[in-house]
Amino acid sequence: MRALRRAEGFADSSSRWAHYLGLQDTAVSNYETGFRRVPRDAALRIRERVPGFDPVWLWTGDERALPVALRDRLRAAEEAERAAGEPERRLSRSER
Repeated sequence: MRALRRAEGFADSSSRWAHYLGLQDTAVSNYETGFRRVPRDAALRIRERVPGFDPVWLWTGDERALPVALRDRLRAAEEAERAAGEPERRLSRSER
């Protein structure tokens, strides 16, 4: 989820990203850290705000339904996170 925030131009502020999506800051933080899995309603809200976004990517990492431009931005954001040495998100209990 953090990669999506960065890919959409909100790298500097998770709070602005949450506001843009119409979600609570704490909820977005929980999703980004992997403390909570992104629920259907939140995923559908993201889908409304991010053109071409497929919620399946959030839950499985499957990029096949994403438009090429979004996929490229996500990959670049993920690479930037790795280069910056940011920690990997931890798996939620439901994903273990």
